[in-house]
Amino acid sequence: MLKMLMGKKYVFIDWAGIEAGYGTKWPGFKNPHFSPSGLRLKVHKPLLEREPVFYPDRKWENCNVNGYATFMEDEGMIRCWYECFSGPTMDDMASYLAYAESDDGVSWRKPVLKIYEFNGSKENNILMNVHGTSVFKDPTAPGTERYKLVWVEYDHEDPNGYWCRIFGATSPDGISWNKIPDPILINPADVQTVVTYDEEIKKYVLYTRQTYNWYIYQPHKWERSPGGPSRRAISMSITDDFNHWPEPQMVLTNDPTDPPDWDYYTNGYTRWPDAYRAHLMFIDIYHRTKDTFDVHLATSRDGIIWNRPLRQEAWLANGAAGSFNDMMIEATLGIIKTRDGQWVNYVQCNRNGHNKPPEECKIPYGGYWRSLIREDGYQSLTADEYGECWTVPLVFEGSILQINTTVPYAGRLSVGIVDKETGMFLKGFDVDSCDSLVGNDIWRTVSWRGKEDLSEIKGKPVRLHLKFFKSDLYGLRFI
Repeated sequence: MLKMLMGKKYVFIDWAGIEAGYGTKWPGFKNPHFSPSGLRLKVHKPLLEREPVFYPDRKWENCNVNGYATFMEDEGMIRCWYECFSGPTMDDMASYLAYAESDDGVSWRKPVLKIYEFNGSKENNILMNVHGTSVFKDPTAPGTERYKLVWVEYDHEDPNGYWCRIFGATSPDGISWNKIPDPILINPADVQTVVTYDEEIKKYVLYTRQTYNWYIYQPHKWERSPGGPSRRAISMSITDDFNHWPEPQMVLTNDPTDPPDWDYYTNGYTRWPDAYRAHLMFIDIYHRTKDTFDVHLATSRDGIIWNRPLRQEAWLANGAAGSFNDMMIEATLGIIKTRDGQWVNYVQCNRNGHNKPPEECKIPYGGYWRSLIREDGYQSLTADEYGECWTVPLVFEGSILQINTTVPYAGRLSVGIVDKETGMFLKGFDVDSCDSLVGNDIWRTVSWRGKEDLSEIKGKPVRLHLKFFKSDLYGLRFI
């Protein structure tokens, strides 16, 4: 039974909410025919703008502004914590965490913070000298520790080979940071580590990078192993205590059909905003032979079991030779709402390969471009022609059903409400009574001959019967 929480969206990253049926009606039984037909799960790709909105224009950014950045809607503005290098080389431990803010996500301010000294002056927006950061706002923490930060530091002298340490810090405002003295985790992750608080499981969750030859699975545990292919992958750790984390466990590795020179370089994890049990990764995949990065999409219901719905196809691919994104596209962290019905993922683009010698690079490089997608538009339940399905049994808390759809001219999407066992329509809620849903609508209220109020079936188990013709359904919610 799927309980639809008030205001929480159900989005179609998999078939979990759709009744599979059994493909037949058994003789002598009263089971209805609930098998779906004519539908597919469709991934939608964003529009990448051609011009950057954020670029290196300060002395401490003379080398580059890279993809290790967190974007957050907070305190009435859009805030950004980003990594930059002054050059002339890109030693990881010489990177800076800097801060910027914007009212519209297009025009950015880099305020003078007077915190960190660069070239004898504190007239800059640098917060500290750290590498591989992510920032989140902790809804459970006291005000003095409301913002949390993680980063990596290296210790190549560790006799056990654990040369990466993940450190943490807390802050009341995201500007003034207090470092936790000891590492919160000793782990071989030398790039951006993503940390958040999961309000569904009431725990802190961290995603980091591993390599295949660090771990091999033994019964009920992961153990270090010297063997295996050395390819980058993604691991996860869960804790109640932000200051202490258990050893991460591998959750996403290369698909066996991936070419052998592909690495999952960074994970780009984020929760799907306001959705029920939906997680996203915007993975930077490094193609060693071509020396390029592009962005691939992964989805999950629980943050542990992941799917790449496009398989080997990039969600954001490199551009044509000579274009601004022909070598490197890197995902940042965060999804930003720019206006009603539109979301933004910021990405870093540049024309330098990962292994290109610094002296041959075009300096400075990097910055952030906007990739635009409709609200909840990452994936949909789609019928290219006719399609039909029933949901698994639902219990909803609200009294109004809303859907996020694209129904073109001459297309159709109809919704009926049926008894969960018999499949018979509830009186007045059949698909033929559903009012027209044609249009490109973000959260349109469903009605049946003008009736919107569903209070009479609130709390009762039912199914939705969905009939499509040339339509996309991105999500549904009850309010």
